[in-house]
Amino acid sequence: MFLLALLLVWTGFNAAWNFIGLKIERAGGGALLVGIGTALGGLVEVPVMRLSSRFSKRFGLRAVYVAGCVVYATGFLLWGLVEDPTILSVLTVFEGAGFALLFTTMVVVIGRMLPSNLYSTGQSLAATMGFGIAPIIGAGLGGLVFDRFGPATLYVGASLLTLGGGAVAWIALSTPALSRPARDVEPVL
Repeated sequence: MFLLALLLVWTGFNAAWNFIGLKIERAGGGALLVGIGTALGGLVEVPVMRLSSRFSKRFGLRAVYVAGCVVYATGFLLWGLVEDPTILSVLTVFEGAGFALLFTTMVVVIGRMLPSNLYSTGQSLAATMGFGIAPIIGAGLGGLVFDRFGPATLYVGASLLTLGGGAVAWIALSTPALSRPARDVEPVL
């Protein structure tokens, strides 16, 4: 079930992220604003990655993963609704924060879901789904939707896909080891 969540989340992400440059350009921005937006996402990503282990210890991996989905979905929705290119560029901070929460948590979730002899296989399957299959689907469908129905439709759809992935992840990660804060979870020996 977690692989389905990954497919939904990363399909939504790729549909949104691959076309934010075009959205900024259509709104009257140029390469500078696209570059600033990309840099701002990365600037936020690093500190959030550093904090993600603290968040996981305090709230549990499940809550942090789903929070990453909500951050992404909120950003995608705003990208679809906002028309000012400068504000769009600044709103890419949602991408950095969402990616940091999702990526760092995903790695630990896979490690907790599987026995140690399957860690590599689990990480490979997660990467194949999230960074192999989902980008193919997201980019292809995203381009079609952006071209035929416009950016607002694309970004609302990407937001809904990501929220759907968050809902599936909420169910898939409902075990005590993933749901409870680390201080409440018994160590696995």
